[in-house]
Amino acid sequence: MEIRGDGSHVNEDFAIAKSVLLGSEVIRFVAEEKSGFIVLSDRRFVYLKKEKTGYKIQNAVPIDLLTGSELEKKDTLKIEFHKIYESGILAAKFSKSRLDFRLADIKLKRPDNSDESAFYFTMDEFNSVFREILGSSPFTDGVFKGRDYSYLQSIPETVTRDGILHLNTILTDRPDENELYGKAKDAFGENPYILINTMELDFRGYLFVVGTKAMMFLSGNYSHGSVSKMNLVAFEPPQILNISSDWTKKNPKNFHISKPVQEFDKVKVKEFKFTWNPPKADDVARVPWFCEPANAVWIIADMAVDQQKELLKANFGTGDEIDDPRIKRQRYYW
Repeated sequence: MEIRGDGSHVNEDFAIAKSVLLGSEVIRFVAEEKSGFIVLSDRRFVYLKKEKTGYKIQNAVPIDLLTGSELEKKDTLKIEFHKIYESGILAAKFSKSRLDFRLADIKLKRPDNSDESAFYFTMDEFNSVFREILGSSPFTDGVFKGRDYSYLQSIPETVTRDGILHLNTILTDRPDENELYGKAKDAFGENPYILINTMELDFRGYLFVVGTKAMMFLSGNYSHGSVSKMNLVAFEPPQILNISSDWTKKNPKNFHISKPVQEFDKVKVKEFKFTWNPPKADDVARVPWFCEPANAVWIIADMAVDQQKELLKANFGTGDEIDDPRIKRQRYYW
C-alpha cells in the first residue's frame, strides 16, 4: 500500500525510526519533523522522537480516537483527539485533547520546500489518509480483519522450555520436571507466549503469559529463581472488559485490564494495573519495538488475537447514552 506524506519515508533516518513500530501495523503516512517523524499507521497516530539512544515513541494515539487536524494561527499543526479516562471508561460527553507541532519544526521533503503550499498539501494528505483509515476499519462493529502476527515470534523469552519450567515452578510447590511441560499446556494451551522480567535493583519481577485458554500476570519479589509475596491475576478471554492505557502521557508505562469480580453477593468491575518494563537482554537490541511501553497494549492485543482468535476491547461504557457521532461506542484493538 502506498505511503503518502512528504516522501521522508524513504530516507535512512526513517528506516531506523520505524524499527520501534509494530510489525503488524501498516504505515500509511509519514512526514519529517524537526526532532523526528509524524506517522499515521492503520492502527494509530505516532510521533517518533529522536534521542541520543535512538528513536522513541513520544506519543501514540489510537486512530479511532483522532478527530482530525488543522492549522492554528498559521504556524501550528493541531492534532485533536477524544480524551478518555485512563481506565478506558468511555464518557458520553466528547472531551477534546490535542498535540501541537509548530510549522517551523516540520521539514518537508518536497522540491518546493520553501513554499508554504507544500505544507498545506502534505497536511491535506494527512487528513485524507486519516479519513480513509477510519472508513475501512472495524472500530464500531468488531469485525475481525486478520493481520500478520509472525513478528511476535522474535520476542525474547517467548515459548522457551526455560520459560515453561519457570512458570510451573511458580504454579507447583514441588514440581517434577517431567510433568512441568504438560501442566503448562493444560493451564494455558499449546505454545503460550511467556515473558519473564526481573528488576535487579529492587528484586521485583513479573511473569506474563498469554495462551489459548487464559492470560496471566504474576508479580512479586524475585530472588534466586523463586518468587515470594506473589500477586497473581488470571484472565479468561471472555472475562476481559477492556485493556487501556493513558494516551495523554508521553510513552505511558502503565496499562490497565478490567474484568468482573464477584465480591460477596455482587459482581463488580475491577481494574488491574500493570507496568510494561521488558527485560534488557542482549537480544532485545534486535526488537526495539518490544522495549517501547507505548506498544504494550497493542502487543498484548496481538498476542490475544493470535492465541485466542478474539479481539480485545479498548473501552467499556458507563451506562450513559452516547449520542455524539464523534465517539465510538465500542472500540477494539484490531
